[in-house]
Amino acid sequence: MEKSLIDKKEKLFKTDPSKWGGGGNFSCFRDEAEMNELKDRLMVDKALAFSYMLPKETAEYELKREELCFLTNQCLGEVQRISGDNGRILRSHFKEMSENMCTHINTVSYFIVSSLESCNVG
Repeated sequence: MEKSLIDKKEKLFKTDPSKWGGGGNFSCFRDEAEMNELKDRLMVDKALAFSYMLPKETAEYELKREELCFLTNQCLGEVQRISGDNGRILRSHFKEMSENMCTHINTVSYFIVSSLESCNVG
């Protein structure tokens, strides 16, 4: 999208500024006087000229760009939130499993020690 818009503006840069609006005459300027006042500067300053060209298409592009940025940020936020939730769940499971393992090791150790003690007594 951006490349095609830039390509259109590149082609328009070599044309008469009255055709830059993409619609009626002077639609990217307030009036013909503003266009005539800026014409010399616009013909040498491409960045300034691009800011006047195709205002409707540029606004549509900017709106889509903002929507994409918003959605990207929302997705990032959700991924971070879910990752945090998953991390908390994983830590909780790890703690629970570790406690269970400790209990099991202690129980087995107790039985081993008890068995060894009963063997030595006899």
